[in-house]
Amino acid sequence: MRQKRLILMLGMAAMLASCGQDELGGTRTDGLATITATIDDGMGTRASTFDKDDVAIDHCLLEVYDAAGSTLVQKVEGVQAGQGGTFTFTVGGLDPEAEYDFLFWADNREAAAYTGTLKERKLGAAADLSKALAFQGKIEDATPAEATSATLTHAVAKVTLKTTGALAAGDKATISMAGVAGTWDVLGGTAAGDATAEYAYTLASAIAQAQDAAEVTTFYVPAPVLGSTSDMTVGYASADGSKAGSANVTNVPLKANYRTVLKGDVAALYEGATASITAQLNSQWSDPDSEVEFPQTNIIETTGVGQITSEAVIKAAEIGNGTVVIKGQISKADLDVIAKITDTKINLDLSQATLMNEEGTQAITEFPASFQYNTFTRNESVLTGIILPSGIESLAVNCFLNSVNMTSVTLPEGLKTIGNTAFDKCQKLNGISLEGVETIGQFAFRASGLSGKLVVPSSVKSAGQGCFTNTKITSVEWNSDCRVADQAFNMCANLTSITLNTDAELGIAIANYVGEGTGATPAFNLTCNSLTPPAMTNKTFQYSTINNIYVPEEALEAYTVDNLMWATYADIIKPIQ
Repeated sequence: MRQKRLILMLGMAAMLASCGQDELGGTRTDGLATITATIDDGMGTRASTFDKDDVAIDHCLLEVYDAAGSTLVQKVEGVQAGQGGTFTFTVGGLDPEAEYDFLFWADNREAAAYTGTLKERKLGAAADLSKALAFQGKIEDATPAEATSATLTHAVAKVTLKTTGALAAGDKATISMAGVAGTWDVLGGTAAGDATAEYAYTLASAIAQAQDAAEVTTFYVPAPVLGSTSDMTVGYASADGSKAGSANVTNVPLKANYRTVLKGDVAALYEGATASITAQLNSQWSDPDSEVEFPQTNIIETTGVGQITSEAVIKAAEIGNGTVVIKGQISKADLDVIAKITDTKINLDLSQATLMNEEGTQAITEFPASFQYNTFTRNESVLTGIILPSGIESLAVNCFLNSVNMTSVTLPEGLKTIGNTAFDKCQKLNGISLEGVETIGQFAFRASGLSGKLVVPSSVKSAGQGCFTNTKITSVEWNSDCRVADQAFNMCANLTSITLNTDAELGIAIANYVGEGTGATPAFNLTCNSLTPPAMTNKTFQYSTINNIYVPEEALEAYTVDNLMWATYADIIKPIQ
C-alpha cells in the first residue's frame, strides 16, 4: 500500500540570492514567507484502506516561534472546503536572518476537539475518537529562506480490532484503555497524559470465519510521540444479549504514527470461553518500531529447569489477579525464586508442572522446603495458595513452614507423606483434604488455621505427635485404624467433639494438654462407634474435660464393666441416640 503523507510545501516568494537580490530583482528584507500546505490524495482524503470512515482534513494551523525564546510570533489558520485542495499561509514581519520554529497541525474541524498552542496542544473532552485523525510536524531552527518544506506525520495512533472468528450483525465489540495521551508538545516532540477512553462498535453486517483475521473496526487514539503502552480490555456482547465477556490485554504498545492491531476470536470472549488476543505494533503508517506478541496469560511455560524469573512471575501474577500457572519442568531453585519475591502475593498452580532435580535429568517425588524463606514474625510470605504437581508423593520437613499468607493447598493424588512441621504456622490455612495420605508428621499442622470439621481418612497409617495442636478445628472424625497421636489436639480452643469410627488406640493426652502454653481445649463430647473399646492408658484423658462419652448401646457393658480403663468414666458413658 502506498504510504500516505501530508506534505506542506513552504516556499519563499523569492529565494535570496548570494548577491542579496531575488530573481524578481527586489531585495526582500521583511521576511515575508508564503507557505503552501498541500494534502496528498493518498493521505488526506482517506486515511487508509483500513479505515472505516473517511476523514476530511479541512483545517491546518501554522504557528511560528522565536527559536531563541520559544515565544509565539505568529499564528495563522487555513480552512478549506471538501477533502482536496491546498492551504496557503502568508507570514510576514520575520527577520530573514533569524531562526524560527515552524509548527504545523492539521485535522478535521468537526471531528477533533483540540485546543491550546502547539507547545501544549490539548484534546478536548468532546473529541470523537473514531474520527480524531490529526497530523503534526515542525521545522526547527530555520530562517524563512530555509523553511521550505515539512512532512507531517500522524499525531495519533491507529487501533484496529480484528477477529479470527465469525461475528453476527448486531454483535458489539468494545475496547477500553488507559494510557491515552491528552497533551502534545509539537515543538518538544513529546506527548503526555494517562487518560482513559472507551470505544464501542456495533456490527452493521456479519463477518464470516476468517482465514487469518477480518477487521472489525478502527479508531484513532492520541498517543505519545515516543511511544508508550496501554492496558486494554476487549469486550464482546452478542446481538441477542445471551453472551457477553471480556479479556484483558496489558502493555499494548501505543505510538503516534503507528498502527496497533488487536487480533483474536472476539466472539469467544464470553464468560466461560477461552480466547487469546494478540497485540501487534506495525508499519501501516510508519517504519517498523517493534512487535509485541501476546496472548495475555498468567501461564509461564518452561522447557527445562532454571528458567523461572521473578520478573516473569510478578508479571503473570498481575495478569492473573494473583494466580500464576506454571507448565513444564521446574526445580527447587525455581521454587526458591518464587519464595523470595516480595510485595506480590501469589496463588501458585503447579498442576501442569513436573518437579525435577537440579540438573533437570530426573523427576523427583518429594516437594522441597522452599517457602520457609519468609518468616512468621515478619509476615512476608509470598504464597497465598498452591496446587501441587502430580507425581509428588511426599512433602518435605518444614515444607511450607511459616507460609502465613497461604489460605489453600491442593494435594495431588498419590501423595502419601506430609513431613514434620510441613504446615506449621500456616495460620490462614483453614482447610485441607487428607484423602489418600498415609503419614502425617509430627506437628504437621501446628498453629495452622485449620478450622471447622477435621476428617482423618482411613488411608492414614501413622499420625505424629501434636499433628493438629493449637488449631481452630471444632470437631474431629477419626476414620483411621492408626493410633490417635499423643497430644494430637492439645490447645484446640474451639474443639467440642471427637468421633472415633474405629477401635484405634488412643494416645497420651489427646486433648486439653496445657504443658506448652495457654489455650487449653475446652470440655468436649467423645463418640466411640466401635463395639470394642479402644485401647488407652490412664494418661489419655488426664488433662481433658469430657462432657459425655457416647458408645453403641449394645456395647455399654463392654465400656462400663468389662474394661477397667473405660469403666473409670462409667458415669458419663451413654448410648448413642
